[in-house]
Amino acid sequence: MDLSDIYPSFNIDFDGMAEAIRDNGYKKVLVQVPEGLKRGAPHMIEKLEKATGASILLDGDPCFGACDNSSTKATEMGMDALIHLGHSDIPSMERHPSMPIHFFPVGMKVDRKILNEGIRELLTSVREDRIGLATTVQHIHLLNEIKVMLKVAGKIVHIGQPGKREFFPGQVLGCSFHSPRSIASEVEAFLYIGTGRFHPMGMFFSIRKNVYCLDPMTGRISIFEAREMDRFVRVRHSQITRAQNLMDKGERVGIILCEKPGQKRSTLATSLSEELDGKGIKNEMIVMDHISPMKVKVLGFSIVVSTACPRIAIDDHRSYSGEGIVILTPVELRIALGNMDIEDYLLDEEW
Repeated sequence: MDLSDIYPSFNIDFDGMAEAIRDNGYKKVLVQVPEGLKRGAPHMIEKLEKATGASILLDGDPCFGACDNSSTKATEMGMDALIHLGHSDIPSMERHPSMPIHFFPVGMKVDRKILNEGIRELLTSVREDRIGLATTVQHIHLLNEIKVMLKVAGKIVHIGQPGKREFFPGQVLGCSFHSPRSIASEVEAFLYIGTGRFHPMGMFFSIRKNVYCLDPMTGRISIFEAREMDRFVRVRHSQITRAQNLMDKGERVGIILCEKPGQKRSTLATSLSEELDGKGIKNEMIVMDHISPMKVKVLGFSIVVSTACPRIAIDDHRSYSGEGIVILTPVELRIALGNMDIEDYLLDEEW
């Protein structure tokens, strides 16, 4: 079975993975893949073993990003290397010092006709002349192509440089929007290429300028603007108020410290504990790898602040609320404590 049959919607650098194994003489390799690529992974592993002669193990645990790499697991299992498929490296991330990690980002295939139609529709909506571009790693290969298309249409286009956590120019992560922020003063608006609303929302909070969104899979155009930000902040403010009421009643706060290599923020967790101590609020540090409402509930906490992936508190808050738990980001805890104003609300990027 050809790899394009296994993954018809993705560009997988199979030759690059095989070359990394052969050129480095690896005999035992752990391969880690994200959830969306797991179903075809056993077939890919079989092909890799035939192409390299190496013994290759598939990591079956959930994988949520480069921040969740299995370098420690690979070391404990006596592997020669870890191949991490689907994400780009996070340069500033902690990693096991003796375990080589090879990151192979995966790009999503797009229909060029749909993309071109989307760009044409975009150009009828965007009045601004100076545009910044940003996207996630799945569509990073489209940035320069779209930049050329916009420049031909008369736009002045900028692509920001990566920060400590991004690998590519123009790349955004759910935990870092450095790239668009680095060019915010040079542009009037941004174009985000991708699906979903979290990343354009994070860009808007970081730069406070309109973010146009182009879904490259459907060609659909939308915009993230101040009205959406206000709606989001109102929802989060209700969670902050609940937390304030619980703390006023003497509830203890749990501070979640994540074990994952790219989500471990010990300094931040300690700082939050000191801020809580300063307000006379009891708190405990909770060390976790996979974080879930039931794990928190069993420990008896009704308020937790997550120093792990910033998206946990935002995307999963209803699951926690259903168990009677308020989960906050570090920014939201500081607002609840009166150490920040709600008007200064930001998504969590404190790395």
